[in-house]
Order: sequence, then C-alpha cells, then structure tokens
Amino acid sequence: MAFVANDTPQKTADTTAYPSQTSGEDAYRAGAPTKLDTRPQTADKHLKNTLELVDHTNNSEHTALQPGDHRYTISVDGKDRQFEVHVPPGYDGKKPYPVVYMMPGMGGSIDQQKHETGMNNRQDAIIVYTQPLPKDFPGDFNLTKQTSWNLNDGSLTKKDASYDDMDYMRRVNQLVSHQVNVDKNAQYIAGFSEGGGAAQYVAEQMPGTFAAVASVHGTYLEGEEKPQKDSGTAFIDVMGTSDHMLPMSGGRGLMTLTTPIAAESRPLQQATNWAAANECSAPTVKQDGTNTVTDYACRSGDVEQIVRQGGEHAWDGKGLNGKADFGWYFVGMPDTTQDTTRDIMNFFNAHRKQGS
Repeated sequence: MAFVANDTPQKTADTTAYPSQTSGEDAYRAGAPTKLDTRPQTADKHLKNTLELVDHTNNSEHTALQPGDHRYTISVDGKDRQFEVHVPPGYDGKKPYPVVYMMPGMGGSIDQQKHETGMNNRQDAIIVYTQPLPKDFPGDFNLTKQTSWNLNDGSLTKKDASYDDMDYMRRVNQLVSHQVNVDKNAQYIAGFSEGGGAAQYVAEQMPGTFAAVASVHGTYLEGEEKPQKDSGTAFIDVMGTSDHMLPMSGGRGLMTLTTPIAAESRPLQQATNWAAANECSAPTVKQDGTNTVTDYACRSGDVEQIVRQGGEHAWDGKGLNGKADFGWYFVGMPDTTQDTTRDIMNFFNAHRKQGS
C-alpha cells in the first residue's frame, strides 16, 4: 500500500528495488526501504513539489499508526528523502500525543540518532527521526560526501540551491500530523551538533509550531538570523566544558579543521539570543552535581542552559541498548552518569505552547 499526497490509501501497481544510501551514513544503518511506488507522483500544491509516501512496515493500511517503527520515503524538491516515526507502546490514536522531531549532526542518520539518544525507550512521546542528504564535505576538499543540513542558517556546509531542507521539514511535519493524533500544543524539536543549530532555525521558520527547541552541543554562527520576539518557543541547550569540536568559548575548535565556517561558532550566545527574544528576566544559576544550570524566567517561553563539567561532544547517556557503545575518542565520548535525553524531555514536558 502507498499513501499519496492526500493520504488516501492506494494500491501499488508496481514496485522496484530502492538502493540504500551509503554516502555519509554510519555503521548503525539498518532496515532501509526495499520498495518504492513507481506510479506517477501527485503534485503537492503547498510546497510546489512532488511526493509519494510509502510506509515500509506492515501497518500501511492504518491511518492511525500502530506502536512500533515506521520508516517512510518521500520526494521533496525532486529528491528522495526519508524519515521514521516511532510510536510508543500504549498509543492507540484515541488521545493526542506529544511529538518530538530529531535532527542529527553532520554525518548522522536516522539509525545513529535512535542508537545514541535512546529516545525510543521513552513512553511519553512519539519520536520523529529526520535525516539530511549527503553533501560535499569540505574536510577532504569535497572528495567525499557527508550528510549535512541544507538551510540558509544552521548549517555548517555550503547551501545547495537545488533544494531546501525547510521544504522537507515542513512536509514531514504535515505528514506526521495526518498519521498520528498529534497534541498541537506539545510539538518539540531537538538537534545534536550541526542539528542543534538547524533545529533552532527550523523552529524560527515555523512560528507557532513548536512549544520548545533543544540544542545539544549545537551552536549559533555569527551573523545568522536570531529568534524573533514573542515566538512563544521555549529553549534549552546542553554543552560541555571539554567539547573541543565546538568549544563553549566559541571560535576555532577541532571542527574548524574540516568545516572552516565553524570558526564563527558562538555556543554561549544560543541561550542569550533566545533570552533576548523571549523577554527574560535576569537568570538564576545553580549547581546540580557537575552541571551548572542557568534558568531564565521569560514572558514568551522559558530558557535553560546546562553546562556539564568535563562534558565532551557527545549525547550523554547509555543509548538505546543501555551499553553506551557509541562515540568517537577524537570527537567526543558520552558520559554515562548523565542523561541528556532525560534532561531535554523533562524540559519539553514542562513546556506546552503558551496559552494552552
């Protein structure tokens, strides 16, 4: 079965093999789609592109998705894209559920996010994993490609004019809203590294959509667009004092060896940007173990900053299987005594859209 643009089930007349993407992928990739609808695609007037939505599970006949993982292929701006929806146990479609959108860092993928964050172990939200396309990687003079977000701001690679990831993110949000019973006052977006900056940009470009945004070891690049006043979007960021890829102090870090634009990095400015936009009062600072937590009470969406003493450029915690078998010594290793997923989900669950 396939879903076309109006989400009406249609029988698939023919199928063909759909090769797995390998460029820019990581070792965790699994479960790639095996079939693609070959019928002419239906035009999407809203984004002025074409799409065909194919559910790669056995649950494609159900508009209300069943618990489990559902991976889709869509066409946006003429390019095949993927996303995956994780529906937690207990969901039956009868009541609205919070939804969290996940954006990986450069070189990341759907499977990497699932493995490292352990978000699928949560029972309190539907999780949507997104994935950028491979782009020229400046670290090796563009000889290879790595997945990287393609946005006007929030990306560490040069913008490809042939497509825009805002079209992709808007379309995924639209499709998810048709597939599950979404709590419109409890939609959230989170990103790691490059994905942290990308998540902020997406939230800024989709005002009124997300109740809160999280940036984990992400950054703001000098000169980028800042959040608009009265957005109502709460913000949390998590950083580490031993992040040598995107140092807290800003400027040049190890990432500038491969992505020169990272020299414009200003991680500490993320929270102050959102605090200014959300009209926050003077911050309060407290020590929580090895974490320094700065909280702003705001008129238009609270802001929180967590700085982990000794924290490296990694998503802290034990991951999906409880073994913390991820991380790279050169890039950063996770601290298993911390739990980044818990921290951002606690923040998300405390912040619904204002007025709801």
